[in-house]
Amino acid sequence: MKTTMLSLLTALLLCSQSFAKDRATPAADFSGVTSTGEKIKLSAFRGKVVVLDFWASWCGPCRKEFPFLIKLYKEINKGEAQNLEIIAINLDEHSDNMQKFLANLKTDVPFPIVPDPKGDLPKTFKVEGMPTTVFIDKQGNVRFRHVGFTEKDRSKYVKQLNTLLHEN
Repeated sequence: MKTTMLSLLTALLLCSQSFAKDRATPAADFSGVTSTGEKIKLSAFRGKVVVLDFWASWCGPCRKEFPFLIKLYKEINKGEAQNLEIIAINLDEHSDNMQKFLANLKTDVPFPIVPDPKGDLPKTFKVEGMPTTVFIDKQGNVRFRHVGFTEKDRSKYVKQLNTLLHEN
């Protein structure tokens, strides 16, 4: 029993050290032009929680995650508090594939989409699979990273975003 408890405490300590280490990882700043022609810069969103979502039209899990992100964005940002920003980074080589994907959603996307057909940003953010979703805290630090998306991820996203949104 003592060995099991010691192992559990050691695991918790390692997890908390890992979390603290991840917490101090500054997100690389970048500039981009959205699909509507607006220039944006990641550092301009300092003070908000930012979600970077790397996606493509051909990605099956992206088809499930993207509508969920739209719903999550609308729920968190209802009312006067606009504390969450999502930047969707599209990796399709041809913009018409992105446009077809968005048209099939049958809803407006309330957050900016930055096309990156050359794939420059995935290198910067070490994207290993699709979708890759990066949660950045109000101070501009990468705190959580997700590769892929399943139904089980929904509650994890909500919990982690609530943690970041309620921090100073």
